[in-house]
Amino acid sequence: LGVAHVSGIWALGSLAEVPMVLFSGRIIARFGVRAVLTAAVAAVTVRLALYGLFPALAVVVPAQLLHALTFGALHTASVAYVNAKIDASRRGLGMAVYNALSIGLASFIASGLGGFLVEGAGYRGLFLVYAAVPVLGLAVLAARGRRLFASSPRRS
Repeated sequence: LGVAHVSGIWALGSLAEVPMVLFSGRIIARFGVRAVLTAAVAAVTVRLALYGLFPALAVVVPAQLLHALTFGALHTASVAYVNAKIDASRRGLGMAVYNALSIGLASFIASGLGGFLVEGAGYRGLFLVYAAVPVLGLAVLAARGRRLFASSPRRS
């Protein structure tokens, strides 16, 4: 598969996220932050598992459409969560912590371990291990979700 094709497949994922980002406010209002986060985290597991289990173009291309959930919904619901739980005067700090942990630290760990995983298990193994990680998030949402999403009044 040439670079142009890989780039096109990657662009498909980005295109899929745009409508989700545009309509995420309505979706979150209808289903709630917890439900959207749960669906998004589950979609991460499905998408990565599909890459690892079925590394064929006929599976990878449709799996890219899950990027609407795995980024579009995940990021907007996460921002909505921070917005709901952090006082307005501290939201900048809240967003900085969210970005540092969810994007920065996660990318750092995944990149560091990814090299070892690729060498030891190949790309299929890498995707399958990465697919297992969000299951921990689903477990937290299932076990602690009510407490995490209990409303707490915050100043605007």
